[in-house]
Amino acid sequence: MPQRNKTLLSLRAFVAVNATKWCLLCIAVGIVFCLRMGFVAADDNIPAELEGIQIDNKIGTWLPKDIRLIDINQQEVSLEQLLNTAKPTILTLGYYECPMLCSLVLNGLLNGLRGLGFTAGQDFNIISVTINPNEGVALAAQKQKNYLHELDRYQGERAWQFFVGTQAQVSLLAKAVGFNYRYDEKTKQYAHAAGIFVLTKEGRLSRTLYGIDYPAKDLRLALIEAGQGKLGSVVDRLLLFCYHYDPQGRKYVLYAMNLMRVAGVLTVVFLASIVIYWFKQEKRGKKPSKLNALI
Repeated sequence: MPQRNKTLLSLRAFVAVNATKWCLLCIAVGIVFCLRMGFVAADDNIPAELEGIQIDNKIGTWLPKDIRLIDINQQEVSLEQLLNTAKPTILTLGYYECPMLCSLVLNGLLNGLRGLGFTAGQDFNIISVTINPNEGVALAAQKQKNYLHELDRYQGERAWQFFVGTQAQVSLLAKAVGFNYRYDEKTKQYAHAAGIFVLTKEGRLSRTLYGIDYPAKDLRLALIEAGQGKLGSVVDRLLLFCYHYDPQGRKYVLYAMNLMRVAGVLTVVFLASIVIYWFKQEKRGKKPSKLNALI
């Protein structure tokens, strides 16, 4: 076969193979584009049972400090008293006889706390409140005992407190943080979403963590953020500067722009230290041989 024909056949085969790849790539990009632009209808239908029970984004909201709750000693306390501890607070909402989801939330929080590196009751507090007004303090006391027993690091019984309250008071609290729920007469259970809330010591909602899995990194960054510079080390605050919370992925992710800024500052500091060292060596009449080797 002539060399010219062989070349043409090879060229055709190359084009055919790569054209297929490019077509597949274009189709994939087109589908993504259409989904983003709304040309292809995605299945966003939410079951009727789940409508109206999502967690709304209420970041920055100030909670009503006059909300009254009842502790395991049957003492009425205000939210202001609970938050007046000069430390951030993790808030959970659910109900104590919940057959599944509430326990998953509490257990997910417990697992995240085990690798946190902070001490509950010393660096932060945890408050759990039932949304069921029919649950009493005896049940809350048992829950508190069980979860304090499972905590690896805590200081005092105020580290993780469980509360009950009236429907009116608990509804105010839930509404303030964006926690929607509804009682289902058929199942005799409460329908609600999964998430926890991180509050500042002043009573402002600093961060909402969604789902039932709360990695120690996310909990630590959320508490440092709520602590407003008073919790964690300098390295922790530097990490918080490099990370930001992604509401879509529902976790803390590296923020490229801030990471580049930190890298730039460190580079300037490094170069400045070299220049200062060089001038000092020159002033002393010494030859900075090691420095010359570096640059």
